[in-house]
Amino acid sequence: MKTPEIVRDEASGKPIKITVLRPSNFHAHFRRDALMHAVTPLQLRGYKYVLAMPNTGPIRTIAEAYAYYDEIMRIADEEGLSKLSGILMTLYHTADITPAVIEQIANQKIVRAVKHYPTHRPGQEGTTGSGLGRPLEEADDMLRTMEETGVPLLGHFESVEDKHGRTLPHSEREGYFVDNYLWGLRDKYPKLRICFEHCSTSEGLKFVKADLSGRTVCTITPQHLWFTAEDFGRYSWRNHLRCMPYVKTDDDRAALVAFATSGDARAIAGDDTAPHLSAAKNKPFEEAACGCYLPHAIALYVAKFIEQDAANMYEYFACLNGPKFWGLPIPEDNDTITIRCERRHDIPEPTPVPEDNDFVIPLGWTEEADKLKIGYALE
Repeated sequence: MKTPEIVRDEASGKPIKITVLRPSNFHAHFRRDALMHAVTPLQLRGYKYVLAMPNTGPIRTIAEAYAYYDEIMRIADEEGLSKLSGILMTLYHTADITPAVIEQIANQKIVRAVKHYPTHRPGQEGTTGSGLGRPLEEADDMLRTMEETGVPLLGHFESVEDKHGRTLPHSEREGYFVDNYLWGLRDKYPKLRICFEHCSTSEGLKFVKADLSGRTVCTITPQHLWFTAEDFGRYSWRNHLRCMPYVKTDDDRAALVAFATSGDARAIAGDDTAPHLSAAKNKPFEEAACGCYLPHAIALYVAKFIEQDAANMYEYFACLNGPKFWGLPIPEDNDTITIRCERRHDIPEPTPVPEDNDFVIPLGWTEEADKLKIGYALE
């Protein structure tokens, strides 16, 4: 079949059903133990490829990554997720990542990249599991080998503090890292393949767009397409929007929407789904765990593309651009999913975690009147 296939309401012309090639998610967190078993089936549903981040542990070695991969795959097999073609793994950027490790990554198919997290002093807040790695300026041997082998550098590109030790507000962290580190990194390693993870600012997009070689891309999350920092004061479920990097200004959001919906090959879907038990989220805002739980990410993306009258661009962003950057086969013509207009059950119910006597709350879910309205859901 030719996709996307869009069925529109006869009166309004609004899409009520859209069938697309199977999308992928190139930024996901699976956690461990009971939480992992509870959320993994929902976080795999609908996807062709899923890229797992390494901050649970952290995952420092190829052997650890393979063990983590086996845990995820056992759950996938138990759930009969036969459509899933690939779970891909990453390593946490520490001093353990030597040139020899990079060469090993380049010669196998499961572990695909190195992920850099913000470095900071103990007690400072970066993101879940951050502060355990090394600065990029200390990693010349690793980065030069990555240039030579084509192994990508993935980055949570934020600075927690400036060069004088001043803690930076969230609104400045990404821009500061771009201005003070990323431009110099590209100058020094011009052939390095970079994925700017969960890009959240116009400054970040400027860095991505400046590279016309195709070696620099970014993932963009649904929360950064839908929300701004003003929404932290607007919704009863604001704690569940608390995820690093913070959502930013309306200008930043508009720039991200324009880039994601443009069809540009450098814009890739990566939702940064990061589940936490409700006990860790239901705290004073600044103490709440960082992460958005997004089993409904596909619907959030599609709804935004429809809102922008760009439904025909969704496949580039979510189905084609990522596999092409990672050198993976794109979905076959008959490998599709369908998203339907759905107003009652568009936000999934909280996911129970019986072993912990708790549950995980999807972004936007609440029993209050301000529950998020998407209007679409995966069939």
